[in-house]
Amino acid sequence: MGIDAIVSLISFLAPKAFDLVKGWVHKKDSPEQVLATLANTNPEALAKYIEAEAKLMDAQNASVNADVAGPVWKWVYSVRALVRVLITVFGVAHIAVAHLHSGVETAVPEEAMYVYEMAIGSWFGSRLK
Repeated sequence: MGIDAIVSLISFLAPKAFDLVKGWVHKKDSPEQVLATLANTNPEALAKYIEAEAKLMDAQNASVNADVAGPVWKWVYSVRALVRVLITVFGVAHIAVAHLHSGVETAVPEEAMYVYEMAIGSWFGSRLK
């Protein structure tokens, strides 16, 4: 298994591992705990916190939908949501089958490996904070 395949698999599995460790270490810093603490200690700040989170979500949605110029059909949303998932699943399958079938480290073309790494990294990249 080449370094590219290892990087792809790590970027595929690492976010869940980070979430697990973060849950053990920072139990008090979970969003639910922050909301509960603000509700009990400083209710005025709770409204500001929720408003700031809503603005953050709006900004993230606006950046994702920057190329949309009007109402979009529901099936278009579905196709756009599946692109990275399908590339990631196909990439992992292609890497596995190519390496198992040929036994050569360079069984997957270099250009395809870069696309797979980018898709897998972008699918999970925003979760690592």
